[in-house]
Formats: sequence, C-alpha cells, structure tokens
Amino acid sequence: MTVYEDCMNQIVTDIDALGFTTLRNNDVKKRSWPWDRHRVFQGISVHFPFNQNEQEVAGTVSCDDIVYPVMVTVIRGTGGREQDNITRLTDWREKIRLKFINQRLSGVTSVYTMKVRFGRILLPKKWRDNYQATTMAILCYSRESRGGV
Repeated sequence: MTVYEDCMNQIVTDIDALGFTTLRNNDVKKRSWPWDRHRVFQGISVHFPFNQNEQEVAGTVSCDDIVYPVMVTVIRGTGGREQDNITRLTDWREKIRLKFINQRLSGVTSVYTMKVRFGRILLPKKWRDNYQATTMAILCYSRESRGGV
C-alpha cells in the first residue's frame, strides 16, 4: 500500500475507535466520494479531496516532507430537532479534530504530525434539504526518504 492509502485506512480506524454511538451502524468508511449520482452516503466518509493534491513542503537534506490531504465528511439526515442535529455535528467535529490535530498518526510511521482544516461542503442540490453535512481536511505530514521506492 501507499503512504496515502495507509493514512486513509488509519484515519478510518481511529475515527471508528471514537465510538460515535449516535452514528447509524457506526458507519465510518473509506470511499472515493461521499456520494455518487444516485445517493448520498450517510455516516462518515474518509475520501480524497475535491480540489487538493499532495504537496511537497520543506524537508531535510536527505528526506522530503509530503503533505497528504485526507478529507473526512460527515453526512446525516435532517430528521429530529435542529438543535440536536447541530449539537451532534459539532460534537463529532470536535472529537475528530482533537484526535488528529498536532498528533502523530499511529500505524503510519512516516507521518510525524497532522493539521486539521475545516471546510464547507455543498451537497448536490437535490439532497440539500434532506441532509446535513460537514467536512474537514486532515493534513498528514510525512517525512520520506528522497528517491526511495
């Protein structure tokens, strides 16, 4: 597996371990996108970013530092009281942020720190009235040997 895929898999494992009891079927999955043409995936999707790629940042003489952006999107139905839905989404965001911000990624030895950037997600128009969504990018900073394969 690649470092990028290792990051995605470990983030799924770590979020799943947070044990969100109000999450339907504890649905934390790695996906290409949080929706397809026919449906939106409720729960937590760990996926590639919509408009961001890996980037190189300052490294060392013999190593490159690569940032792997991993998106985490939470989508849930709008049933129930609006205040309860807002509380649940903000609770999930905070717990995920606290788990990853300025931490090493267990299981991926090359990742020496992570940053979290919150974003806005616009669901396709046909689903906007029925679902609430929030998204964040977990930026995994990986130190990798130069020229290594």
